[in-house]
Amino acid sequence: MGHKEIFEEFEQDYYPIREKVDNIINDLQDKDFVKQAIKYDLEKLEGQAEELGDNLLTFKRELERYEPEDYDDDDFEQDERSIEDDNIAEVQSAIEATNNLKDLEHGTEEEVYKQFESAMTKFTSEVGRAIDYNGGNNEISKIVGRNAHIIEDGKKKVEDNWEKAKTQFNQVLHHDVEDKSHELAQEVTMLNDNLQYDRERSKTAGNYVPPVKSALEELSLVLNEDIVEAIKVEESMDNTKVQVHAFLAWFSSWK
Repeated sequence: MGHKEIFEEFEQDYYPIREKVDNIINDLQDKDFVKQAIKYDLEKLEGQAEELGDNLLTFKRELERYEPEDYDDDDFEQDERSIEDDNIAEVQSAIEATNNLKDLEHGTEEEVYKQFESAMTKFTSEVGRAIDYNGGNNEISKIVGRNAHIIEDGKKKVEDNWEKAKTQFNQVLHHDVEDKSHELAQEVTMLNDNLQYDRERSKTAGNYVPPVKSALEELSLVLNEDIVEAIKVEESMDNTKVQVHAFLAWFSSWK
């Protein structure tokens, strides 16, 4: 196959691949947008958790300040103190579960999702227990009643934000753009491998073909990375377009 046939075949195959790369870039940018939305939702969730933690601490301090009346029946008084201690312990557990939402390590989207999923399960359980008092002590019931509404409201805000973040997480975790990108990398590699020339037969081609092949090789590499980045693919594709445009302009001048 002569240069003319090889270069015509390249031109024919290049444009559909270029369109696929542009589509991949759009998909990656969409994914980046969703990832930013996740970051925003989690930052908002962490801020709400911090506010809720302060309210739970206020609740705990009220319980700690409460002193049961002195009763002639020591056993009854001990029961009252035991009830109070149990409530304080439950509120402390809720505080720890809430604070844990602010201290999660960050990693891949999947790792962050699993960490938050586990932490939210514990959070919902512990905070719910902290305000679920069914005992007979009126003073403790009043303390719980004074704090329950604001804590329940804070709990719901955190949970609602987590539901929003989960929806975004599902879009990212089930996005197949990396798989498509890796498949496209193989097409780019094949396109590059098929672009051959004989320097002895056409010295001028040596000024145009090697830059194209270098650009395509770089493009294939960035498309095939484990974590494909939109900005890197876009920059590589822009360079490829420049090199291919120069090559095809030269080719069209003599074919």
